[in-house]
Amino acid sequence: MARLMEFPMPTMCVFNGNAIAGGYFLGLAHDFRVMHETNGVLCLSEMKLGMAWPPAFMSFCAAKLSPRVCNKIQYGITIPRAEAL
Repeated sequence: MARLMEFPMPTMCVFNGNAIAGGYFLGLAHDFRVMHETNGVLCLSEMKLGMAWPPAFMSFCAAKLSPRVCNKIQYGITIPRAEAL
């Protein structure tokens, strides 16, 4: 992920469906993100299972997302399509 974030050219991720767990974090590493407008949700399923992400991942989430969305992610709340856009 660090190499992707430091890539010398802009990168773009297209979420064409659900972005769950590691796929969601991989998408966050890109400079630009686009999501299909008719399907898909964002979620960290590990949080629903009671697992914890390392502090580095949570600080990465805080740097890339708004505090409201980051708070929902940390509690394992699924972000619906309309809010994710």
